[in-house]
Amino acid sequence: MRVLLDRDGLTAHLNPIDTEPAASRPPTETEFLEAINDFWYHAVWTAKKLRRGELWTAKACCDGYMKRLLLVAMELHAKLRNGPDYDTWYEGRFLEQWADPYALEGLRGALAHYDEDDIGRALLTTMDLFRWVAKGTAEGLDYPYPALADERATGLVSALLSGKTRTEAHDGT
Repeated sequence: MRVLLDRDGLTAHLNPIDTEPAASRPPTETEFLEAINDFWYHAVWTAKKLRRGELWTAKACCDGYMKRLLLVAMELHAKLRNGPDYDTWYEGRFLEQWADPYALEGLRGALAHYDEDDIGRALLTTMDLFRWVAKGTAEGLDYPYPALADERATGLVSALLSGKTRTEAHDGT
């Protein structure tokens, strides 16, 4: 704020506002793994909703919740590549200026039309993009990437999208 006129001298009693942005810190390993596992949980959840014919809910998760998780991962990825003070703006503003070009290209196919097949395609594209960003981020943070969680979630999503039952998905048929 900037006071233009203070005839009563009230601003003398106000505490100064710190105009420096808060220092950015990378997530702890636990926070990082929780975010990744949350993404993979919701990938399976979205595929289940899609399989049940709940297109609205599946699309909302794929293009809403999962994209927010992807955005956070892309922000962290950009900060690791460019330094902790690299400006990633807020809520994806100016994404085209600060995000990795490969990630931007991946986003082109990551949003779905309100159509069962297209939501499934967008879900798989989102998963591939998230995997790429998360693996690079894990490497940059020197954290392990939960490959087994990724593999199992991807297998379940593929099975659900292909119409296999849960038992068939676990048996590999």
